[in-house]
Amino acid sequence: MPETWLKANTRALATGTIAVVLLALLGGVLASGLIGAADRAWLRVVGSMVVLVAAVLFAGFLRQMKRPRLACDGTHLLVYLSAGKPFPVPLEAVEVFFRGQGPAMLKGQNVNTKVATVVIRLAERAKDWQARDVKSALGAWRDGYITIRGTWCEPIDTEVIRRLNRSLQEAKGEREAGR
Repeated sequence: MPETWLKANTRALATGTIAVVLLALLGGVLASGLIGAADRAWLRVVGSMVVLVAAVLFAGFLRQMKRPRLACDGTHLLVYLSAGKPFPVPLEAVEVFFRGQGPAMLKGQNVNTKVATVVIRLAERAKDWQARDVKSALGAWRDGYITIRGTWCEPIDTEVIRRLNRSLQEAKGEREAGR
C-alpha cells in the first residue's frame, strides 16, 4: 500500500458534495411523489434519475477525497495529476521539493489570483521524466519540474515542504540500504 505524502484538498471537495446532496434531496422529493399529482409517474422517474446521478457524483467526490496528490510505494513517487492512474516517477529521478506560487486556475477567479504550489525538481539525467500531459487545474509538468497547485491539495506551508523532503531522503536511504 503506497504511503500518502501529500493529501488532496478535502475541504474544497467536501464543499462540492453539498450541492450533490441538495440535488439528491430534490430528486428524492420528486421520486416520492410529494410534489405534484400522485398520478404523474414521469415526475417519479425523473426524480429517481436525479437521485441516481447524484449518487454517482457523490461517489466520485468521495473517491477524489481519498486520492492523494503524492504517494510513495518504496521505489516510485506516485504523482496524481490526472484522472487515470498515477505517474510512477523513480525515486532516483526526484531531487527536491520546494514551495512556489502560481495561478489558482479556478473558474470565475481573477487570473492574477495566486496560490502556493509544491514544485518537484527532477534530475536532468532523467530524460524520460521531463514532461507529461496532466490536468492543468491540478498542476503542470514540463522542463523537469512538476508543479502541484495548492488549490487542490492540503494547505502548503514550510512544514509540508520539510516533511516531503524528509520523506524523500528517508525513502531514498531505505532504497540504498536495501541494495
